[in-house]
Amino acid sequence: MGSLLRGVVASSLAFSSVLASLEGCGAPIEPSGDAMPRGRFAAAYAQALCTSLAHCCAENAVPFTFDGCTTKARAVAEARLSDPIQGDNYDERIAGQCIRAVSGAETVACDPVPGSISDARTVCQRVFEGKKNIGEACRSSAECKPIEGQTVGCEGLPLTDPDAGLLPLSIPALLANPGLRPLDVPRSTPQCVAFPPVEAGARCSTPALAALCEATGELVCDRVEGVCKERANAGDTCTGETCKPGLVCVTGVCSPKVGTGEACVDNTGCAASLRCDPSSKTCVDRLRPTTSCSEDSDCSIGVCDVASRTCLKNAIATTQTCSGG
Repeated sequence: MGSLLRGVVASSLAFSSVLASLEGCGAPIEPSGDAMPRGRFAAAYAQALCTSLAHCCAENAVPFTFDGCTTKARAVAEARLSDPIQGDNYDERIAGQCIRAVSGAETVACDPVPGSISDARTVCQRVFEGKKNIGEACRSSAECKPIEGQTVGCEGLPLTDPDAGLLPLSIPALLANPGLRPLDVPRSTPQCVAFPPVEAGARCSTPALAALCEATGELVCDRVEGVCKERANAGDTCTGETCKPGLVCVTGVCSPKVGTGEACVDNTGCAASLRCDPSSKTCVDRLRPTTSCSEDSDCSIGVCDVASRTCLKNAIATTQTCSGG
């Protein structure tokens, strides 16, 4: 699921001149009072994000260019603004809060701690948040106002994954193929509806409902019966990925993931902090930052940079994010 996003080397002198050229002066683009006018948001977001991201790129030792970074970040913001649904949701006051939160992360650690870039997602995701209440007519799930603890969407239309990506404005991904509907028979005029937390026995006969069923990792959708079921316990029979978290299906039986030095087939069979060494086929420690890697599960923090194929120290500053590639 979701998803989502998963995404430096420069001194402050190296990009201060670029900041000046972006807006005609060296000063950051600040909100006007408590609000950020719509026409200034994309540039302000890009400037704030890339200024705060620079030290995280340096920490990961990946290439950083202020032009490349701001071009990419600005395009993300402009895509949200130009979307006919999300653009209408734009909230100037929350946008101002978002810019201040991202700017304030310049001197904060790159890990997901209070005040960090990742922490800014909480407010920045609300900039384009839906405003329609349950029961109001809708054209898209993006129009519907979120409810804590429930999945909200426009009936008969694709739902979105609210946890996509790591950066503040990471664009939510669809939970299901755009042509697939979470409800079988929507009204002629769709309304915003809420899906409470799924329980065992719930229907999961469409891809969207199956995604909701499996969102927490505690339940699994039986695709044959179209019913959401409890995941299998240790010792129970299984197929594929039907075991409870911490277990893996081995020769049709749910078994505990194994520890250091024990035999394995791939990374999925090893305990959370381990990987399966491709040569010895035994579980070993995950790779540390700057080490060459093949996939995310090889690395200690679970991020293998797509471009450099090395493990990263923090999850937000990838080569693509830092240089716009």
